[in-house]
Amino acid sequence: MGLQYRKLFAWAALGAGSISVHRIYFLFHYRTNEDWPDILAALFAGVRFDLASAPIATGTYILLLTLLAHFRGRIPEIASRVVLAMQILWLAIIHTALYASTFNFGVNEKLLGWEFFAYLGDLPNLYMGTFDKDIGAALFYASIPIAAITIAVVVFVRSGGFRSKEPEAFRLTFQWKALVTTVLVLSVITVMVRGGFQQSPIRTADAMTTDSPYLNNVHLNGIFTVINDSRDSLEFKPFFPEEENLTFINTMLGSGKISPEFPLLRKMPPRTIPGKARPNIVLVVLESFTAKFLEAHGYDPGIAPNLNRLIKQGVYFERFYATGGRSANGLFAMFTGIPDRAGRTILRSSQVQNRFGGLGTLLESKGYRTFFVHGGDLKFDNLNTALPHFGFTESYGRDEILKSGFKASTNVLGLDDADMFKFVLSRMDKGGPFMGVVFTQNTHYPYIAPDTRDYSRDRIQNLFLSSYHYVDSVIGQFVNELATKSYASDTIVLFVADHTHHAGLNYLEDRHIPFLIYAPGRFAPKRDSAIASQLDVLPAIVSLSGGNQIYAAMGTDIAYRAGLTSGQRELTGNTESFAFFAGGSNTNSIGWIEKNRIGLRWLDRDVPLLLTADPPIKMENLAGAEPAVMKSLLTKLEHYHQYARTLEKENRIWPEPEILAKLEKGTN
Repeated sequence: MGLQYRKLFAWAALGAGSISVHRIYFLFHYRTNEDWPDILAALFAGVRFDLASAPIATGTYILLLTLLAHFRGRIPEIASRVVLAMQILWLAIIHTALYASTFNFGVNEKLLGWEFFAYLGDLPNLYMGTFDKDIGAALFYASIPIAAITIAVVVFVRSGGFRSKEPEAFRLTFQWKALVTTVLVLSVITVMVRGGFQQSPIRTADAMTTDSPYLNNVHLNGIFTVINDSRDSLEFKPFFPEEENLTFINTMLGSGKISPEFPLLRKMPPRTIPGKARPNIVLVVLESFTAKFLEAHGYDPGIAPNLNRLIKQGVYFERFYATGGRSANGLFAMFTGIPDRAGRTILRSSQVQNRFGGLGTLLESKGYRTFFVHGGDLKFDNLNTALPHFGFTESYGRDEILKSGFKASTNVLGLDDADMFKFVLSRMDKGGPFMGVVFTQNTHYPYIAPDTRDYSRDRIQNLFLSSYHYVDSVIGQFVNELATKSYASDTIVLFVADHTHHAGLNYLEDRHIPFLIYAPGRFAPKRDSAIASQLDVLPAIVSLSGGNQIYAAMGTDIAYRAGLTSGQRELTGNTESFAFFAGGSNTNSIGWIEKNRIGLRWLDRDVPLLLTADPPIKMENLAGAEPAVMKSLLTKLEHYHQYARTLEKENRIWPEPEILAKLEKGTN
């Protein structure tokens, strides 16, 4: 059997072409009022996603054809027929997934992801629903899989069915031509699946280039989104009936009153703060800044003298916890008020296209100028596409800063934090009110600092603490420079970490991060000992910017709770301060911190843990000794996780602009 290049190219074209047919149908079926140049640009950009999906449709068969060229002698006829028939049947399944995914856009403005596997049993009802609404669409979608199945049956029957002559003996032979072709095919398939030669494989978030769900989804196809999201099904495991879950969390948060369709929406009453209204707000996100190393928690005051000084001058939250273990988890929680997943971050999934009442969006609606600055690559974790979606009108990473003509020193991570803060000040100088986010990076591994100090006998710990000390000095320089600006008294700076550095920490230290609100001219120094988390950052900033706004968040207004803002209290059913967290980095764990206990469980196994949050910290499971406490915390963390994932799955976190306008009018 020799190589049949025509077959290879024919099947490759069939794989990509069959997917493109569905995307073109999507383009016309959901046609909106976008301009044709934008639509055609999205259609052209989508070829990359089709090529990345084509190997899923026909790549295995193409690879098989090249491998068979190494065999001399006859391949059993029945084997060839079965393989070909299975490939054709696989195409029928592929088109069924494409059909279901395309139809799903009409339900919640996104192509179907992992839900395809969960709702396989509902496909007949889905099809009949399409038939009732649009006979043309139903006939189109039905014709492709039916044709594929018919062809498979005809091919198999006409070639002899299960009857087959005895095959001749065959043996594996070495053929340069076939070997080169096999390697070439494997290489091409690898590049196609990755979406090119760039550093990270192509992801669903790469299609999110506009504010239009229609244009963003014109890029995509259902095979790409289904396969890309297939590993996320565990995140959406329900623990309770949906109505019970909604009622429980709505009561806890005081939500569910504005819109049954978007139950997380709340209206924050007007807030007043000392000093000028609508202050400038800067959120400084400190990479891997573990709280343990601060003087406030009993550590050597020489490690971070500047931040220690600011803590004594500001409002410091002593029991503040990260909602995940990675930067993506922390940033997502603070920018959306929604906890990220315990496994793969939403920023790398198709759900990143959902509607979120992003922090930037909320502040921009109040007249704030919004920007985000980071010295690294914004393509990491899809920040370049997610940040505009969360309402940041200006986004600057390493490349954007250097292209602007700003002179900065670089290191293996990107720009040094000292230069990055200088660039931030140049953005702040443009005038306010502004809300800026600054994300540092020198404390990310490999821990970059001008010199290494002798803090620890452990080499890695020594490197980390040296970078920790260096970034602290940069913070001191930034605050000192800010004090010379005319807008200093009108600016509130919030310092928070994205997560801890994870090394050599007990389970509580690995969640404990600093959170400081610094505005000495407005707020008297204070230590707040109530439990809080990154989910509370968005409500706090909304409160500091004046409140009087509809927002969606699963956190609480800790600025009001700490007495920094005043006004009417939001009514909630929760009387205890708490922190919810999801493991991140595919740990599949979710947890709840309340009073002096931590409740913890894994999504893939029912092994609950109840641990102490009081020193001395020891790994002793108290679940058996305190069953009532374990049940209470387990109930809350399971409800909380299910609520977030349900609204994420159904795209019911934030409404469309037209619906939001009506809701705002109804609450004024």
